[in-house]
Amino acid sequence: MSSIIEKMMTEYAKERIEYRDAESLIENVDILAKRFNVTTAEACTFLNKTIEDYQRAKEIVENANTEELAVEYA
Repeated sequence: MSSIIEKMMTEYAKERIEYRDAESLIENVDILAKRFNVTTAEACTFLNKTIEDYQRAKEIVENANTEELAVEYA
């Protein structure tokens, strides 16, 4: 039983780290783009990220927010 709980906790921790990293990337790209008046793609390049990394981060955050709402109203 504790093995199952450990696996669940590990998975949850991984998801939270992924979410936090995604939020951070989005925030940094958006700040750079606005502050230096560059495109999102250019801001990604400054951070050694691709536009695909940025879009994936957006998906992660949106999916997490949707799941939280689903759980909240269930």
